Amino acid sequence: MSQAIKPSIKFGVVGLGQCGGNLTEEFYLKGYACLCLNSSRTDLRAVKIPTEKQFYVGLKGRDGAGQDMDLGRIYLERNAKKVLDIAMQELLDVEHLIVTAGLGGGTGSNAGKLVEILSELDKPITVICTLPWDGEGSISKVNAMKGLDALIHSPVESLIIIDNQKIRIQSSTRNPAEFYRSSNRFLVDIFDRMNRISRGTQYTPLLGFGSEDLRQLFMTKGVFLFGEIILTREDLKSGGVLLERLKEVWDKGGFLTSGFDLSQASAAAVILLAPQEVLAQTSAKDFEVFTGGVKDLVSSCAIYNGIFMTRPGDDARLFAILCGLPLPARVDSVLRQAKSEGKMLSMKITTGLQELDLSGLDDINIFQGRKHKASGRQVDSAAE
Repeated sequence: MSQAIKPSIKFGVVGLGQCGGNLTEEFYLKGYACLCLNSSRTDLRAVKIPTEKQFYVGLKGRDGAGQDMDLGRIYLERNAKKVLDIAMQELLDVEHLIVTAGLGGGTGSNAGKLVEILSELDKPITVICTLPWDGEGSISKVNAMKGLDALIHSPVESLIIIDNQKIRIQSSTRNPAEFYRSSNRFLVDIFDRMNRISRGTQYTPLLGFGSEDLRQLFMTKGVFLFGEIILTREDLKSGGVLLERLKEVWDKGGFLTSGFDLSQASAAAVILLAPQEVLAQTSAKDFEVFTGGVKDLVSSCAIYNGIFMTRPGDDARLFAILCGLPLPARVDSVLRQAKSEGKMLSMKITTGLQELDLSGLDDINIFQGRKHKASGRQVDSAAE
């Protein structure tokens, strides 16, 4: 989707920490107003965002937080006025803020504190955050759970949770340089296409889905899940088949967390984009089956629908959004690991070095009676 199309919502993005900075870089490349905050000058140098959009929020003489969540919080608290002044200057005209962060690090795990600081701007805030994968260190998992809890109690509107475990599984064949970068790009690409649908003048709305519809979804409290699939002509010939493809988006969630009870969602949106030659093969009855199936999946829920006719030859795409969701099962899994591994790590750290039993060595003096020369004179090994 061309960036010549204006976005439906004017988002401003603030990246916190290394992971947050990498995600924000992808938003910047899409034309969004962005800032990067980090307590590590080393990490800031790696982000492909102009230096005037990068801000060091550590303390003099320090480079990073060393996975210490308390230290990261101190950094933000002592730089709160600076952060707020920068945000007011750079993001004054945006309509909705997005904070990006990796919850496992010492800086990024304080995304909740950053939300508290940015709430002074009186703009709605969505947070895109990552959960550690199973093979990450114990500190990362403890940080992530404490950070997530802080976010839940912060003035955040919606949470988009990326599961690094899924990224590890689905991108395991990629080289290290592209491992997370490609995943970040994949996610932001879908987000950006979704945010430009209603303003695309090359799309003919048959059933309108406007910017206010999208805005309402982002402002719904809870976890926000979105995805996109490219449809075949066979998919659109049956409402039942189309519904199964929709469930793929919501059940698997791409790189986003999964394991949701879909019936707990408070709002949903399904937006279909397809050229006329594809739409012509689908009957009104098929759409009725499809929309009825969506309602059954999400139970009592606000549902937003959109159908847009695109240019001849374009791929048919289905965008699916669920919001107002409770935390997914994946969070429970990481929480269990954090409790178990964190307890073991705490015991190791507090145990310290084991004392040695020197009994039996007291009477042993290997060099007793031997003469030593020091400063030109002889010195007995025995005490003088």
